[in-house]
Amino acid sequence: INLAINYATNALPENLEIAAGLFEQACDHGARVACTNLAALTYDHRLVPDFETQAAMLYRSACQAGDGKACRGLGNLALGGVREAGPHGDAIALFVKGCELGSGIS
Repeated sequence: INLAINYATNALPENLEIAAGLFEQACDHGARVACTNLAALTYDHRLVPDFETQAAMLYRSACQAGDGKACRGLGNLALGGVREAGPHGDAIALFVKGCELGSGIS
């Protein structure tokens, strides 16, 4: 995860791809924070054509696994009108869940 963060910090396209691959590996091995970081990277940099769908799926999975930051991320997508994140009204419930899971920003 730390290596992926280092690559993501230098936002050159080739570094973003490396960071995404590293986050994906960590996510696949159960590191929910890596799933959350991958969701943010995918959404912020539009890494894939269906970036909204992919980000929502990753955030939802990590949120359901107990990552409060992921719940906040999914709530932000819902609030922003991303259909795949759920209805706009779901944002409040997602922020509450994120808060309950320790995300103070939620």
